[in-house]
This record gives sequence, structure tokens and C-alpha cells, in this order.
Amino acid sequence: MLRFLSTVFDLERTNQLNLLPDKDLVNLCPPIEPYQVTKNRKFGTFPLLISLEVVEHVYAPRDYAKTVYNLLQPGGAALISTPYHSYLKNLALAATGKMDDHFTALWDHGHIKFWSVKTITKLLTEANLSVEKIYRIGRIAPLAKTMIILARRGQ
Repeated sequence: MLRFLSTVFDLERTNQLNLLPDKDLVNLCPPIEPYQVTKNRKFGTFPLLISLEVVEHVYAPRDYAKTVYNLLQPGGAALISTPYHSYLKNLALAATGKMDDHFTALWDHGHIKFWSVKTITKLLTEANLSVEKIYRIGRIAPLAKTMIILARRGQ
């Protein structure tokens, strides 16, 4: 179990760890580059992968999607969450004067990608993952806070 949790922690490691008060925790696990998973597959494959609020922080989202694919067993499922964005939500932000707060460039290690249903679907299908369902969570659907994506690797 510890080996599994260590692997999961490694794979989900982000720059957010730099915000921890105990800087020794930052070096608990070395960062894992996508090529380490895709080239040698040393981590194995899993029937379920859960990635919560990660993809919006990733510099190379296609590498992220390839890594998700390579970590899943054939037929395996991925649950991915990310903040929800849409044209209507952006209009609401603009109308209420909250665009600068929402898309701030001043958030260290903050969101660098802003995903809509269309763009997250395109990313995952490019990596040969099929998007089975997208749930919009929080507030009313057109102004949802988060989306949860259920994607699956084919057999």
C-alpha cells in the first residue's frame, strides 16, 4: 500500500508543494517527468486513475494526457477534475467585473490552462481516451465551478 501511495504522490506532485511550511516535504519524492511513465512503464498500469485539480496547472497538457493513457489498464477509467470554463461563464465574470480576479496572473503556481468541455474533450480524445461523461458541479450548470470528466482507455 505504501508503494502505491508513494507512486500516486509522485505522479500528482506539483509546484504547490513549494508552499508547504516544512520545506523538507518538498523533496519527499523526486518529480516524475512524463517520459519516465511513457518510455519505461516502471509504474505499471491501474484500473482507475484519479486526478483532481491538476490538469489546469500542467505546462504540457498533451504529455499529461499521454501519461494518463499509459497509466491506465485497457478498459481502465480516469476521473479528472478541473475548473469549468465557458463563454457564458466568462460573460458573467465580465459583467460582474470579476475577470481580473478570476484570471489573475499574480497567483504563484496558479492555473495556467483554462478548460472548457470542448477543449478537455479534444485533449483526451487526442490521447486515445474516450470521454464518457462530463459532470458540471457547483452553482448552476452554465456557471459551474468545476467539471468532473469520466474518461476511459479502450480495450
